[in-house]
Amino acid sequence: MITISTNPACCGVGDIYGLSQYSVGNMEKALEDLMSYAPFDWTGKQNLPDYQYPLQGFYVFTQGAAGSTPPYGDAFKEVIEKYNLGTVVRTEPNGNPRHDYRPVIMYVWTLNFDGMKKYWTEKIASQAKDAEIIRNNEEIERKRREEAVRTYIHNQQMLAKGSK
Repeated sequence: MITISTNPACCGVGDIYGLSQYSVGNMEKALEDLMSYAPFDWTGKQNLPDYQYPLQGFYVFTQGAAGSTPPYGDAFKEVIEKYNLGTVVRTEPNGNPRHDYRPVIMYVWTLNFDGMKKYWTEKIASQAKDAEIIRNNEEIERKRREEAVRTYIHNQQMLAKGSK
């Protein structure tokens, strides 16, 4: 199963686990499974404001360098970019001292929130009963975002007044 864990060093980064369980030719399924995961629920059932989905701004995933494992990282990167879900930067292989310096490759995915929501709505929610809820809540979501921005601005103004 593919999962996301918040990086302990920064709450804005999520670590993707379980990608190696999918074959290189099955990265579309890996993406569907990932996007079916709870942090991508735009139905409002999670009781979080819309602007908090997904829960991070970046995801990282890794794989052993070519020759040690199938190149699923590059295949997953292609699927992400195919659906305009963000950009993915691939590092050069570097030795991992925990595994006798066998090379590992790291991928950093900068999320495209609009693209992810579109994918989720069309590919995931459209297969569920919640699809109509999603389509009908666009105005509510817009208002939530506006309210979040107003609240943030208000809080920043109050902090500024308090520091004078």
